[in-house]
Amino acid sequence: MARYKKEHPDYICIYGNVNDTTEEKTTKGSIKIIQYDGVEIHHYIGLELLRLILGENTETIIEFVKKTIDEYMRNTMMDV
Repeated sequence: MARYKKEHPDYICIYGNVNDTTEEKTTKGSIKIIQYDGVEIHHYIGLELLRLILGENTETIIEFVKKTIDEYMRNTMMDV
C-alpha cells in the first residue's frame, strides 16, 4: 500500500477494519492516520469505515440488514 501511495501521491490510501477489538469500539468507530514507510495511510475502523462506504445512508442500511437477519433467523428457527 505504501508503494502504491508513493507511486500515486494524489490518492488517499485507506486501510479498513469492519470490527474493532470490542463491540463498543466497533460501534463508536475511529479514523487514524498511520505513517508507514514515509507515507500516510488512513485507517478506518468500525462504523467510520461503514460511513465512508455507505455515506448518508449508513444508518438506514444497517437497520435494513439487522431487520433482514432477524427475520431470516426467526424463519429458520420455525423450520427446525
